[in-house]
Amino acid sequence: MKNKLFKLLLLSGLVLGSMLTATAQVYVQVLPASPVLIKSPQPSPEYIWVADEWEPNDGSYKYTGGYWVSPPNKGYIWVPGHWKNNKRHGSFWIPGKWKKRNN
Repeated sequence: MKNKLFKLLLLSGLVLGSMLTATAQVYVQVLPASPVLIKSPQPSPEYIWVADEWEPNDGSYKYTGGYWVSPPNKGYIWVPGHWKNNKRHGSFWIPGKWKKRNN
């Protein structure tokens, strides 16, 4: 009896945990406008400007771009994010990412 109860509780915890971590794709019919940003001075030559980054926010997107950042490792470049259109649902944001430079 205790073994069955333990298995049931474990299974319930796994199901609940997977539900809490699941994320849904956010689609928009009209792309949000990027705010006008004034680029601050570059902190040092190795810093890269990241602009036009968006994150899902209550069924829409919130602008989070416009900052200087140092690459995580030497030889990495920033691949900017972009909007991708899904003909059936609308557009969604593909986030930017770091990529090892091809030499």
